[in-house]
Amino acid sequence: QMFARFGTKVTMLEGGEQILPGFEAELVEPVIRQLKKDGITILTGAKVTGADQYTSHIDLHYTRLNERDVVQAEYALITVGRKPNTDGTLGLENIGLSPTPQGLIEIDGQCRTSIPHIYAIGDIVQGPALAHKASYEAKIAAEAIAGKPSIIDYKAIPLVVFSHPEITSVGLSETECKQKSIPIVDGKSVFSINGRALALKETEGFVKIVAHATSGLILGAQIVGAEASTLISELSLAIEMGATAEDLAMTIHPHPTLGEIIMEAAEQACGKMEKMKTREKTS
Repeated sequence: QMFARFGTKVTMLEGGEQILPGFEAELVEPVIRQLKKDGITILTGAKVTGADQYTSHIDLHYTRLNERDVVQAEYALITVGRKPNTDGTLGLENIGLSPTPQGLIEIDGQCRTSIPHIYAIGDIVQGPALAHKASYEAKIAAEAIAGKPSIIDYKAIPLVVFSHPEITSVGLSETECKQKSIPIVDGKSVFSINGRALALKETEGFVKIVAHATSGLILGAQIVGAEASTLISELSLAIEMGATAEDLAMTIHPHPTLGEIIMEAAEQACGKMEKMKTREKTS
């Protein structure tokens, strides 16, 4: 997206049926709309089969809809993640540590490896490769070394995509709750009715809160929109401290701010809970 806004012609080849497959479709759709507005060509279901590099360009070969094709470009940017740097360069075999087939080092709840005085954090352990996750694990490991009973709890670690608009997610999604048979209500509020978003001309997106249907406990939240990476911290805190949708709805948010969208999404969740209680009383 950055290169496209610099005036470069960009083509995205995505092997799956949706870009950013780790997020629910409704979160990704606003980003797709913006990418297309920026002039980016998005080809989903495109499996790259090879590349030919020349002095002036590179040919990327791919198959899509059972047909072979090629994209010619000056540069190819490969964004398929990264693997742990544990393939022999660290000399782990010399101290008796054996990575998993994925190159990860197994740890316990305090980031301790199978060798009691050695700890591991970050991209070489299980979980998403995120800088803020690594920092959190470093705190746990340091406290464990100091003798404190700190234990890793990943339930409130936010995921962020720094696109425009931004995408963030924390906790459980609606789909994950349904897979776990957890009764839920959701609350949703859009940027397009928020005064600050209107003033900023950033009206694309929404905040969605997922709460337990009976207790109101906040289980997860997703945001797509301006400053989503900043807004998600309030919802991470809510999950970490065991807050309910009512706690957020009754928290006074200054006006006009983007934070009001969170409050209004929580109010929507509370409203659905009240309707459920009313139906139960009348049934």
